[in-house]
Formats: sequence, structure tokens, C-alpha cells
Amino acid sequence: MNVKLGLFALVGALAIHVAPARADTPATDNKPPAANNLPPPPTKPVPEPGPRDPNKPTLGGFFGVGGALSNGAFDAGLGLRVRASKHWTFGINAEWNPWLAYNGSIVRSGSFNAYGLAIYRVPLAYEAFNLRSTASFGTSVLLLDLYGAPKYSTGLYFGFNPLGLEIKLSRLFYLVIDPLGLAYPIPHLKGVPFGYAQYRASVGIEIYTH
Repeated sequence: MNVKLGLFALVGALAIHVAPARADTPATDNKPPAANNLPPPPTKPVPEPGPRDPNKPTLGGFFGVGGALSNGAFDAGLGLRVRASKHWTFGINAEWNPWLAYNGSIVRSGSFNAYGLAIYRVPLAYEAFNLRSTASFGTSVLLLDLYGAPKYSTGLYFGFNPLGLEIKLSRLFYLVIDPLGLAYPIPHLKGVPFGYAQYRASVGIEIYTH
């Protein structure tokens, strides 16, 4: 009996000693982590140029310039656009494509290129820009005499821009940036074909009606 009373007394003493220690333990901080204090993502879409319905077909225009370091060249062009849906745009372009010769010290008249193009768009409703890829195919006319390739020879034109940006500057137009694309006019096809491949960077404006 005395042993049991001794055990109860020991357990009671331990409980009295531990309870104040637990009472003195500081309360856990229930504040959310810093990551939870970030502002919420945007919920208001950024308006696209053109009609408010992004699937409504609309007409537009284009003006752009660019340049190439490999096989040095410039380009300046105008075009028409038909935005058929929010994902697809089709158009035609006409451009003057002067070439650089003798280590870039002389500008030659180069070629005139006219081509159709198809643009696949990835609209980003809550961002100030969209993504796009562009493929082009058409014709190229040589504007100078070369050995084995006389002036006004006419051939083919190919172009591809794998990833570009269209920045929503207003309700009327995009600023279009294609940081790296391939343009390949081949204006002479007879005998030994002659082409002038260019790795281009270009910038332009696309305007759309409401």
C-alpha cells in the first residue's frame, strides 16, 4: 500500500513540474508563409486589337523591317492580313530585300519577294502579349545581274519564324517581334540554282479594324 502511495505521489509531482513548462511554451505562429502574401493573379483579360469577339474574322494590315547578319541583308515590307479566328491569321506580303556585299561595305539591290503566309497564334488572355509561329511561301525576283543568274530571274521564296511575340499596344494594333527566323529567296532556278539564305530578326506593326 505504501509503495502504491509512493508511486502516485511521484507521478503527481512530475505532472505539477511539467505543466508549467508547457504553459510557458510560446504559441505557434499561425501566420501564412510569405508566398501566400503574393498578389493574386490578374483576372481581367487584356483586350486584343480588332473586334471584341476574338473568333470574328477581321481585316488588317502590316508594315515591318528586319535584318540578317549571316548573309547580310535588310528587308522592308507591306502586307495584308485576315485574322480568320483567334488561332489562325493568313496574309500576303511584298518586300524589298537588299543584300550586303564585300563584308557589308556595299548594299546590292538584292531581290523582290512576294509571298503568302500562315500564322498560328497562341492567345494569352491575361498577358500583354501573345505567341505565334509563321510559315511563308511565294516567289522571289532577282534585282541584279550575277554570274550565271541574270537580272529578273524568278524563282521561289521560303520563310519560317518558329516563335514570335505580338504585343498588345492598343485596341488597334500589335507590335510584332520575330527574334530569329529563316528567309530563303531562291530567285534563280535554272542550271545551278542560286539562293540567299538569311537568319533574320524583324519587327513590325499589325493593324486590325474593329
